[in-house]
Amino acid sequence: MISPPTTTEENYTVAHEENVRFVYEAWQQVEEQLHSPEQGEGGSGPIQYTEKTPSPELKDFVPIDLEDWWAQQFLAKIKNGS
Repeated sequence: MISPPTTTEENYTVAHEENVRFVYEAWQQVEEQLHSPEQGEGGSGPIQYTEKTPSPELKDFVPIDLEDWWAQQFLAKIKNGS
């Protein structure tokens, strides 16, 4: 039986990294607006949604820390000399 090759290094295209950066920057803007003192005054801007009845399947869900992920990728590139 032939097993697929395993690699620990993931290759990301420039387009992939641009997409991740775009989503990250857009999310940072949303978080700033959510925590802004002006948020409640005009009623415009993002609204935080909260489940009324949370799904039991997601009770242990932990969102990814994108800043930490980027830092790990950066350090891995430095370590590997890329």
